[in-house]
Amino acid sequence: MQRRQFLRGRSTPEPIRPPWSKEEKQFITQCQRCNQCIVDCPQKIIVTGDGGFPEVNFMLGECDFCQQCLTACSYQAFDKSLKPPWKLSLKITSHCLITKKVSCFTCMEQCPKAVFQIPIGQFILQANDTLCSGCGACIAPCPTHAIQLIREYTYNDSS
Repeated sequence: MQRRQFLRGRSTPEPIRPPWSKEEKQFITQCQRCNQCIVDCPQKIIVTGDGGFPEVNFMLGECDFCQQCLTACSYQAFDKSLKPPWKLSLKITSHCLITKKVSCFTCMEQCPKAVFQIPIGQFILQANDTLCSGCGACIAPCPTHAIQLIREYTYNDSS
C-alpha cells in the first residue's frame, strides 16, 4: 500500500496503469493527464482514474497490447523496453463457482493463453501466473467477479 492510500484510509489495490507504464512514482510525475492514451485505446479499457491519471478497467474489455497508449504519449510516461509490458498477478477469490461445485468454465474459455485449469477430481481453479500475459480477458466475463489482476511491484515504486 502506498503512503497516499494509507493516509486516505484505502485498502484497495494499486490502480493498473496502461501497459508499458513506467514505475508508479515516475509515471505520475511524467504523465500530464492529457488523456491521449485514453482517446487512442481501441479497446476503450483505459479510463480516467484517481487524480485524473489513466488506469485500466478490465470490466470494459481486454488489452490486446496494440501499443496505441504507448505511441500516444508525448510525455515519456511509458517505457517501450519493458518486457513484459506490465507485471500483474492473478488472484482467484473464494467467489469462484468451481469452489462451490458449480461447473463454470468461463475464464478457461476466454483465456487465450490456457492459464486456467481444474485438477481432475478437485473443485479448485488453478492459474499459472507464468503463462498469464495480463490481458484481462477473463475478468469481465466471470459471472461472480472471482478473478482479479493485481499489479506486482517489479520496481522500487513505493511512495
